[in-house]
Amino acid sequence: MLRTLLTLAGPLVIASYLQNAYRAQDEWFVAGLGGADQGALGAVAMLMFPVYASFFAAAAGAGPLVARAHGRGQPGEARAWVGASLAAAAGLSLLWALAGAAAPVLAGLGGVPASLMPLATPYLRWTLLTGAGMVVAPTLDAIFVALGDGRRPMLLQGLYVGLYALLGGAGAAWWGLPGLAVASNLAQAVAVAAGLALLRRRVGLGLCDLRQGWRTLAVLRLGAPMALADMAHGLAFPLLIRTSVGPLGDAAVGGLGLGAGVIELLGYPVYAALRAAVGSGVGQASGAGDRSAVRAWIRLATRTGLGVGAVGAALFLGAGRPLAEAFAASPEIAAVATSYALVLGLAQPLEALQVIWGGALAGTGATRTLLAIDLIGGAVRVSVAWYLAGPAGLGMVGVWWGFNAATIALVAMKGAALRGRGWVDAARRVGG
Repeated sequence: MLRTLLTLAGPLVIASYLQNAYRAQDEWFVAGLGGADQGALGAVAMLMFPVYASFFAAAAGAGPLVARAHGRGQPGEARAWVGASLAAAAGLSLLWALAGAAAPVLAGLGGVPASLMPLATPYLRWTLLTGAGMVVAPTLDAIFVALGDGRRPMLLQGLYVGLYALLGGAGAAWWGLPGLAVASNLAQAVAVAAGLALLRRRVGLGLCDLRQGWRTLAVLRLGAPMALADMAHGLAFPLLIRTSVGPLGDAAVGGLGLGAGVIELLGYPVYAALRAAVGSGVGQASGAGDRSAVRAWIRLATRTGLGVGAVGAALFLGAGRPLAEAFAASPEIAAVATSYALVLGLAQPLEALQVIWGGALAGTGATRTLLAIDLIGGAVRVSVAWYLAGPAGLGMVGVWWGFNAATIALVAMKGAALRGRGWVDAARRVGG
């Protein structure tokens, strides 16, 4: 089983790094534009966390449903779920393109400071208007992983990152932040088109497979709770800007964005890849009705999570400061991002564990449980950060300890959910 995990997770780790590399690319391109642009990028990045999470309403449903059909040896059933998942993703992309027209309203609701609105609003608008590829990409990756193929997501993400590396600098020089958004989304659209062509060859997908009706609704019904759970987690970031970070100044907003966009590359992409691999393994074992294999996957997830989290902690503590100084547009932003690395580095073993345990729960279809857990975790993050940053007078260090408090709460709740009885049987009935 460890060999299966490593075989699937190996390419996914590379794909996950490539998937998250655009954040570092954003910060690199924008650092040359100035501190105000980096602050606006950070504010929009925080606002986009819950937006990105909504894309997973299709991806989170696709993974377990396609994996179970594939695990049962039913290629026709798997193809039908693939078509339904892509149709759901296409619908979400249309909704968010329409939402681009309301960028000023979204930026205001997201707590973007008034001083950054002139730069942040057009960047957000063009990110949403041209972002169909970024909406569909997570579902495409989830489908390939559910089919046991971690190599193609890696290749597609490599294509995207390579194209963005070529286009991003020109886009920023041409039109500042909006040009950066258009360049990124153009590169993503090309990668998604290539992925759809590969998927068509893999499963024989046709246009008729996209018209699934009730299956499309079933994908969204299964995936929506997990997407809402991720949105609950993501909403904490714009709430943090409004309640805790924004009042501390534009450099604090920029430092938060730099920490989430660059420092997190030292650990999170590995955790996310292992979450996807564990979710696929648990989903296939659950679809085959093998309860002992499900339990074995969970034990393996626990050991692996603690191990990679310890490595992540060492990287945060050792490499956080050099990375912050290399990517920051000002010394003030670098100082905030450095404190991010030093405080959050202490909790990386627990952070890895809660991320990977989330994959195990998702693989069984326990998405409503994840929703409840992440709602509570988000509330802990925002409330503790507000108190420590404001009334307790700790500033941004207090915000980071709010993050760590939420991580501890998430580990406790997900561990309790995995120890509960009956969830394996309940998961087998989902989509079945």
